[in-house]
Amino acid sequence: MNYLLILFVAASLLSSCKDGEFNKIDKTEGILIDASNQNIMIDTINKEKLLKLSLEKAKNEYGIPLSEKTYLLNEAVLDEFRINLKNFYTDEQFKKPIPINEVTWLNNLKKDILVTVWYEKRDNVWKPFDILEYNKNAEF
Repeated sequence: MNYLLILFVAASLLSSCKDGEFNKIDKTEGILIDASNQNIMIDTINKEKLLKLSLEKAKNEYGIPLSEKTYLLNEAVLDEFRINLKNFYTDEQFKKPIPINEVTWLNNLKKDILVTVWYEKRDNVWKPFDILEYNKNAEF
């Protein structure tokens, strides 16, 4: 429903735009309209909002992720990238096969920024518990 409203507003604004200009239509949501390509792009990923959304709702809000990997906690490689899992799980839990879903999105307009969210399945829904924003060239 929100997408239909956005598309309607976008079409209205595009008809009055000069070619090649960007017009900010909603600063709070970070939506930009590219009049030259007639594309609607999410400016930035709102980390606070993303941490409140189930994986399904996050995909509806931010689109298909760049990558998605599911693994068991007891098999996780705790490198620098995943070391923060220790802040959420006890040593006993690390011995259990708790499914973790690691999902990464690319910010559409900040092409060099990635956002990774870790999800745990609770009540049959993937719910977020941690988030990391970093430069795509970062080495972990």
